[in-house]
Amino acid sequence: MKVLITGALGRVGVMVVEEALAKGFEVRATDLDNPKNRETGAAFAKRGVEVHYGNLLDDAFLKGLLQGVDAVMHNAAMLPPHTETKPEIARKINVGVTKKIVELIAQMSPMPRLIFPSSFTVFGQAKTADSFKAVGDALDPNTEYTRHKADCEGIIRASGIPFVIVRLGAAIDGRETSNTDKELLVMGFVIAADTPEHWVHPKDVALAQCNACVSAEAVGNIYHLGGPDENCRVAHYELVNAAFDAMGLKISRDIFGKTFFNGHWMDTKESQRVLQFQRHNMEDYRNEYRAKFKSIKPLTKPLAFILNPLISWYMGRLVKNAKDIIAH
Repeated sequence: MKVLITGALGRVGVMVVEEALAKGFEVRATDLDNPKNRETGAAFAKRGVEVHYGNLLDDAFLKGLLQGVDAVMHNAAMLPPHTETKPEIARKINVGVTKKIVELIAQMSPMPRLIFPSSFTVFGQAKTADSFKAVGDALDPNTEYTRHKADCEGIIRASGIPFVIVRLGAAIDGRETSNTDKELLVMGFVIAADTPEHWVHPKDVALAQCNACVSAEAVGNIYHLGGPDENCRVAHYELVNAAFDAMGLKISRDIFGKTFFNGHWMDTKESQRVLQFQRHNMEDYRNEYRAKFKSIKPLTKPLAFILNPLISWYMGRLVKNAKDIIAH
């Protein structure tokens, strides 16, 4: 099977490439041309990946990418908070490109299968700390990003092409603290501490996408991607504090904002039955941070009495001064 992976050199995309290679797929990967992507792409190219750098807004480039593939895993997207601060370009990228891919696939024979990663945020703002959603529940998109995802779902479902939509939960791992985007950092603390989040490992998201490429039963359906047990249904605070706990530190719940994020817990029984993707749990997530900060914990833990209030003060100050950049 030959697959096209868009956004292939991003945080989730690289996991999808790795899983596709592990499954023996022939991989065509594409992403924007920048130094970081060039470095990552060069390493994949040495392993037989066909890497293309370019802009998916270029119709000719996009059409060429689709030729000869059996499935498309469309991970390319602009993410919050940038979708909220740059709404026009974000819509062109998120909705416009997806619509064009659907149109091009519809003209092909045979038509490749489209795997589209949507989000658990399409259900709108969580109303309580135990919000739980099934696939058929009504959507309530209330931000640029969530409207993009809901619009794409509608376009795909009405298209007549073979598709699988997967709604991702909080797909984060131990790489999260390596992000230097200040807006994303602040966003993590603006969100209310008790917001429900259904954690899922990006590696499991990648497996679900790859399995969706080959499962006959999956075609034409929507699946929720969350972790395997109730311990993966957590409060937002637990996801953030895992990194600090690995350093022997603890941040105060009081510094978090008061607005509930568009986070939810999800019914994943049918998703797991069909896609067979749930391999990692919250302890794996915590262990990644423990391994990452193993060398500095002997230094930070003894200073916790100083660092804990200092970090809380600093993050509280950032949250207080933050503009409305919440990624619902």
